[in-house]
Order: sequence, then C-alpha cells, then structure tokens
Amino acid sequence: MFRKVAGVWQQIAKLIADDAASTDEFGASISVSGDTAVIGVRLDDDDGNASGSAYMFREVAGVWQQIAKLTADDAAADDQFGNSVALSGDTAVIGALLDNDGGSESGSAYVFRELGGVWQQVAKLTANDAAAGDSFGSSVAINGDMVVIGADRDDDGGLNSGSAYVFRELGGVWQEIAKLTAADATADDHFGYSVSLSGDTAVIGAYFDDGGSSNSGSAYVFREVAGVWQQIAKLTAADAGANDRFGWSVSHSGDTAVIGAFFDDDGGNNSGSAYVFRELGGEWQQVAKLTTADATADDRFGYSVSVSGDTALIGAYFDDDGGINSGSAYVFDVVSGPVSLDFNSNGIPDECENDCNLNGVTDDIDIAGPTSEDCNLNELPDECELAGNDCNANTIPDECETDCNNNGTPDDCEVFADCNSNAIPDECELVGNDCNGNAVPDECDPDCNSNSLPDDCELFDDCNNNAIPDECELDGNDCNANTIPDECEID
Repeated sequence: MFRKVAGVWQQIAKLIADDAASTDEFGASISVSGDTAVIGVRLDDDDGNASGSAYMFREVAGVWQQIAKLTADDAAADDQFGNSVALSGDTAVIGALLDNDGGSESGSAYVFRELGGVWQQVAKLTANDAAAGDSFGSSVAINGDMVVIGADRDDDGGLNSGSAYVFRELGGVWQEIAKLTAADATADDHFGYSVSLSGDTAVIGAYFDDGGSSNSGSAYVFREVAGVWQQIAKLTAADAGANDRFGWSVSHSGDTAVIGAFFDDDGGNNSGSAYVFRELGGEWQQVAKLTTADATADDRFGYSVSVSGDTALIGAYFDDDGGINSGSAYVFDVVSGPVSLDFNSNGIPDECENDCNLNGVTDDIDIAGPTSEDCNLNELPDECELAGNDCNANTIPDECETDCNNNGTPDDCEVFADCNSNAIPDECELVGNDCNGNAVPDECDPDCNSNSLPDDCELFDDCNNNAIPDECELDGNDCNANTIPDECEID
C-alpha cells in the first residue's frame, strides 16, 4: 500500500494473506475504498483446485490488517473466484468467470456486504441469458447500489464479441436492469474485458476491436439517461496501431477516463501506454497520452490503470527495475481544465502545428496512424491534396498514380490508343515490342500464322507479292497441296 504524504508517495504496508500458499496469485485483482481493500486470489485452492478466494484488509490505527477471507458458498474447482474484484463502501463484488451455473465457463459474480462487522455473501449474480463460455465476471465494477459485470466472450454480436450487464439493488434484491453491447459489435472484439463505473456512466473496454487498426482496441462510454442505458461515445487512440490492445484496462472518475494500451510500441515493442480522455462540452476527447521516461520494450505499461480525481496510477507489470519482470507502477497528475496537447512530444502544442484536415490531430500523427496516407512523402495527408489533383476521384493524388508516359496525367484519366485493351497506352508498350516501328504493339499487328511475329517482321515466301505469307493463303487455293498458292503455279 502506498500513500501520498506531504507530496511524497510512500509505501506504508505490504499485504499478504494469513494462509498464503504457492501459486495462489494473491493480488490478481485489487480494489480499494476508503480504509478498506479487497484482494482477489483466483487460484486459491480452499474449495478445489483454482476455486479462488478474496481477502478483506482494513487500516486500523494506521496498521493494515486482514479482517476476512471470502469464498463463494457454492465454490467449486476451477471457478477462479477472485479473478475480478470491486469495492464500494461496505459492499464488494467478486467475479468468478469460469463458474458453470449457466453452462461450462458461463461465469458469475458474488455480492458480499459487511453486516455487523462480518462480511457475508448476500447475492449471486448471473446473466439472464447466460450461456457456456461467456466468461461473465471477467470484469466487475460497483458504485453504490449499481454493478456492471463484463462477459467478454458473450456471442451476441459474433463469437467472443462480448457484452456487459448492469445490475441494481432494488428493495434489497439485486436485479439485472440492462445488457450493454457495442453498436458496432463484431466477432472477437472482447467487449467487456474491462469495465469501470462512476455515477451514471460506464466505460467498457474492447481490446481486440478494430476501430483504429487491426486489434488496436477501443472503449465505449455508456450512460443511463431517463432510466435507459445508451452508448454515447466510442473512444479510440488518435495514433492507434495494430495490436496495441487499447481498452485492456479502463478506469474513470467523473468526466475523466484513462485507457490502457499495454502493447503500444512507442518506447519499444510492447512498452505500453495509457490515454486520458475527458468529457468536454458533452464530447469525449483525448487530452493526453501517458508514457514513461524510462520506457523499454516489454514493460507493458498500461496493463492496469486507475484514476481518482486528478491522479492516475498506471501499472507496468513487466518493468525490470527490481529484477527481470519485477514490475512497477507510475503516478501521474491529470490536471483538470483546458489542456494543451502534444501527441508527438516535440515541445510544440498541437494547436500550433499543421492540421490540414481540421480533425484535431496533427498531420504527422494522422500519417503515423491508420487514418491517413502520405503517398508522395511530403508530410501532408493525401486527403489534403486532392483538390484539382484527383482526376479519377479515388482519393489518391494524381502524382501517385501510374503514369507510364510521364506526361503528368494518370493513365486512366487520359484518352489514348490501347489496341489490346489492357488499360496501358500503346506508346508505353513499344520497347522491344514494335518490330516494324509503326508505333503499334506487335501483338496488335497482323499475324496470319499466329506465331507471335507480325507478318511484316518475318521472312516468308510471298509468290504474289501481296505482303501475306503464302502459307496463309492456301485454304481453297492449293489444289495440288504443294504449299504454293494456285495463282503462282504455271497454268
């Protein structure tokens, strides 16, 4: 446990389970609310191999103490109870993504509450449409009387497209009130792998979505409006790259969201990054990209994220400062109010740089990402050079098109002789292909014997001097079959 004391972050405690055992994976998930923490231990074996558990810790008189160990009342081997945890006040939610109530690995989540100083299971949550392999409980979030639970292998929008479920406690009973899916859901998006809930707003990660590039990832913002949950935004990185896994982790607080992309490559392969979004004037906008000064390949910065107020905490579980893959976490101040962005880290605010397409992203970031091309390498996105320079309206500047005769006009925009109908001007096919120098490709010249040589370019018998090889005039004109046209015989 760390705490900021007089402006300095200090370690104040190390938490371990009273009954810690090898390979339990204590700390697989963590949530803190006030002076209380819940720690998931998904591979604990109390009720069978990998049945899982969670531990409650509380700070009492400045000392963090274990106050309870939680297990499911129907625990079974391989449920992985504790894979995900969330805590709000006196209520904790624990995910068990491989529980089998609705079919093999359909998943579930359990609600625990502290009553009279004792932590007790008060509900078990499953999806109304639970199905095998959904992994309901892969992520959980709680805020007051509301819970969001991810099921990233649900198949409503295609295999493993994913979904999330909203539950609310009404009259002491936890009820499913909504199922959330992405408006553009497709197979293997894994929507719901990460979830966050703050007030009436939820952020849902879909780390394999293709919104910015193949498997670049995205996150979706949902809000409860007049009792109905609606998708209000889709978030993607301005510089999204293939396999960045943006959305692997999400957290938001009020109008600020932090999204992890732990396979981003800015500081080396899979060094990782995190992005800050803020709701400004009703629109969610990227306001910062977070990376570390000591980033190196495979740090996986952004594997976990958390934000509270103006402070963001980003995990880099493969960082090597304390030894190979020892891991670290970084604290950032996410300042509220107007923000000057500098996505390319060149020391110049983005608003002072070129943005020819007026999309709010500097030209060099557009080109580096999946949104724009720069075919002529002049550092301008191609879409900014099309006025009077795209004769065939294919969104490619004319200078980047095929122009075999180098006359400044793309081949498919000019009228030209094309005897063989191959969309290449005849004049561009003459090298080594115009034996008689008549500016016509050889394959378009007469070739009566089909030997791929124009008739007037080969040596042949022509007894009647009509420029046609004798062998091509024999049909019905060689009565004695001596390969000489009849008109050339002695009569």
